[in-house]
Amino acid sequence: MAANLSPEYREAEERLRKASTAHEKQAALTEMLRSIPKHKGTEKMQAAIKRRIARLRNEEARSGKGGKRANPFLIQPEGDAQILLLGPPNSGKSSLVATLTNARPEVADYPFTTRMPQPGMFLHQDVYFQLVDLPPIMTSHFDPWIADLARGADLAMIFADLASNDLLEGVEAVLEQMAKRHLHLSRKSSSHGLSDQQVVLQTLMLASRADGEHLENLPLLQDLYGERFEILPVSIHRQETLQALGQRLRETLSLIRVYTKTPGKEADLQRPFVLPSGSTIVDVARVIHKDFVKDLKFAKVWGSSQFGGQRVQRDFVVQDKDIVELHL
Repeated sequence: MAANLSPEYREAEERLRKASTAHEKQAALTEMLRSIPKHKGTEKMQAAIKRRIARLRNEEARSGKGGKRANPFLIQPEGDAQILLLGPPNSGKSSLVATLTNARPEVADYPFTTRMPQPGMFLHQDVYFQLVDLPPIMTSHFDPWIADLARGADLAMIFADLASNDLLEGVEAVLEQMAKRHLHLSRKSSSHGLSDQQVVLQTLMLASRADGEHLENLPLLQDLYGERFEILPVSIHRQETLQALGQRLRETLSLIRVYTKTPGKEADLQRPFVLPSGSTIVDVARVIHKDFVKDLKFAKVWGSSQFGGQRVQRDFVVQDKDIVELHL
């Protein structure tokens, strides 16, 4: 379904691009949220705007206003998406981060090995995912700052340890603790049926240690949580599950990779621009340089166009792995 964005939304979006202060950005985002059409086609956009507003508010609160010290638990988003790892003690979060990234979190068999947020960058098919390992969550223990981080994240992964005797208790503890903080974890970013106070965080469920006899517990997870979450079996010892995870992260976040080329030169295939699905030539120009938007005349596209190097207009919707040549 097309978004059919109103002129008021477009004006607020332009103010956001020109904003130089957190207050100006927050005001523009608030207006964008107010004026965006409310239908199924804009649910992901609404959720993304809400996350950006929450992130700005959290940064403002931690910036040291009134003589307060900045929060040491704040992890600035880097890469193309920030993904939080939630789970009970010893559920495999740190092992996955150590396997997929250059980060070296402490990995041990005793609980509460992770005490501080531990970020690491996971590169998969030219997309950079910032994985943030968090302290374990239990019915009797929850670090309050986790809720603050969650309100600004792009995605969460909740770990269900197939090797644990407390498999279901661990999952329920995470869901209950997040719900107490008005954070609803779901496979979709829709807020339909929830109160205005609740923030919906799009979430995948990882069935960790998915190898050997532990796989016998996977059907139980699917029966109990299959409607609420997409459940991915993952094992650090099975490379195919790690590759599948990277693919699903990009698909779940609806991210596309767009490569660029300068007229008369070869395309730059080393580092694409990563954009939301549905982006146009104008969006590509904007992420390269804000001044390109007003100077843009047309573009040529290789990939999803009818023929290689087809000339297209500013509103042409680019697809994953397109090569774009801008003409100013």
